[in-house]
Parts: sequence; structure tokens; C-alpha cells
Amino acid sequence: MIKVYTDKTIQAVYTLNDKLYGSIISKDAEKLTDNLTELYASIPYDLHITKEAYYHSLFLLTCRLAGFEVEGEVHTNKGRIDVDLIY
Repeated sequence: MIKVYTDKTIQAVYTLNDKLYGSIISKDAEKLTDNLTELYASIPYDLHITKEAYYHSLFLLTCRLAGFEVEGEVHTNKGRIDVDLIY
């Protein structure tokens, strides 16, 4: 679909995916922030919703696409975990 509907190459998609995966595995918050900014900056302004759930959903989806198994809104005896990464 990416090749048909965008001007991005498959390699460009894999590169971003690898960068996201690597920044999460290495626990590099600065790189992860940069990579997420690069990805989310391509979303047109008029599609943004000013609610936490919007960004929460984007992040869950991004983690899934980067190859992680994730759970959202995990309830514990101390509260909720927004995103639980399982790798």
C-alpha cells in the first residue's frame, strides 16, 4: 500500500521502523522523541485532535508497527499503565 499510495519507498519505511525499534530497545528517549516527531509531523494539522486518547492511539499503533506487542490501559493495583511494551 505504501508504494502505491505514497511517494515513499519501502526502504524509507523500513528505515524509520528500524529507528523507532532501535530507540525503544536502547531506551534512548531523545532519539525516540526525534523519531516520533519525524513520523507524526507528516500528519496534516486539520486531522489532529486535542485529546490525549488521539496521541495514545497513535503511539500504540506506532509501537505495533515497529514490531512490539503492546497493551494499552493496563490496570494495576496502583493505577493504569498507558502503554505496556512486551518484547
